[in-house]
Amino acid sequence: AAQVMRVDRAVITTAPVLREGSVVPYKDASFEVGVGSWTVTAGVATLARLTPWGTDGLDGSYCMTVSSATATTSTIRSAKYPVGAVGGQSWTVEAGMKVSAGSWDLTRKVRWYDASNVDLGVTTFGPTAVPGSGWWLLSMNDTAPANATQAAIEYTLTATAVSSVLRMDKVALWEALPLVEAVAV
Repeated sequence: AAQVMRVDRAVITTAPVLREGSVVPYKDASFEVGVGSWTVTAGVATLARLTPWGTDGLDGSYCMTVSSATATTSTIRSAKYPVGAVGGQSWTVEAGMKVSAGSWDLTRKVRWYDASNVDLGVTTFGPTAVPGSGWWLLSMNDTAPANATQAAIEYTLTATAVSSVLRMDKVALWEALPLVEAVAV
């Protein structure tokens, strides 16, 4: 016996591109389904998708929350994303962040890997305070080391007050092409 389901005004489409050229997949960038591949690699912070539906988000109806019950430092990291053979190329990492409780200091990082998953090192920017009201797109530029074929986004977050909550959305990592280029003719 077959079953039939009728649906009006529904659309099936591919996930939108949040930033042209970004190597971060939608599940790790927008948090509409969960926290994607993001993990806590150090510290006591917890990651979760904000609920209920539609209460806050820079893109879509959800965002990821980073919560810390204590005033301590934690590190969160994305999956490794393929970036091709990019030694010497410039890359930009960006994420929307919003403090919803307490206060936070942020150190932005890109961790580079070669094709054999060997850690080639990390580039660091910060620490800086996350602005206290509204959504902010916080970014950094970096130059990939020789032999880099993969990159992971890493944030060291210090909750400077107890019961701090940070919201994160619209994460991207893309090759930063030159704005102006001079060519000899």
